[in-house]
Amino acid sequence: MKRNILILGIVFLQVIFCKAQNFNYSFVKQNQSYTNLADSSLTALNDNQVWDDNTYLIPIGFSFQFAGQSFDSLKVRTNGTITFDSNNKFNFVCLYKNFICDVNSEGVSQSPINKELVVLPNGNKQLRIEFKNVFFMTTSGLKKHTNFQIWLTQGDNSIEFHMGDSDSSIGNENFVFGLINMNPSPSNSTIAYLISGDPTAPVASSISFGVNLVHLLTIPPSGTTYIFTAN
Repeated sequence: MKRNILILGIVFLQVIFCKAQNFNYSFVKQNQSYTNLADSSLTALNDNQVWDDNTYLIPIGFSFQFAGQSFDSLKVRTNGTITFDSNNKFNFVCLYKNFICDVNSEGVSQSPINKELVVLPNGNKQLRIEFKNVFFMTTSGLKKHTNFQIWLTQGDNSIEFHMGDSDSSIGNENFVFGLINMNPSPSNSTIAYLISGDPTAPVASSISFGVNLVHLLTIPPSGTTYIFTAN
């Protein structure tokens, strides 16, 4: 709940400086096999270093439209969010949790954060960002690992979340999952487009200013893919 309040607080502050944006998305869930990024083609963002609430500024590799604006770079944050910076305002994509870097007995990171830029058969590019073997603490104090990727695609400007293996018996753990609009306008007061409920059959909702954020009830199973596409 505190994390939800924090996100909402940031959004409410940004409303003061709002400007018109196109924030209109659709959602679909698919089941696809999860595959780790290939070691031969990835770039390690944390360079095998232990991270703790880090931010990595990286080029997207193409022009990407989000919330009606074009971006050529983004910030990967180790809390599971990706932010787009425009005039000191932030829109972001999130699988939001306080993720933590795992380390071995020698103090070496076991939780790489990687990226890969691929060219699709149609010639468009796709940026893939991977969070590998990251962990979080459950509300009952248990340490649980998970793996996931976020893909951004040139052309249709879609955003995909690909879920990999997670530890078993995670139980009920709230995850804020979807897209946040930090710059709503008088003509479009939507501050978020989020999915909620059972992760195997989630419901997508547009969240307006003054309405509480919704969340998934637990982490999605491996092979789950969530796709958000701009309309």
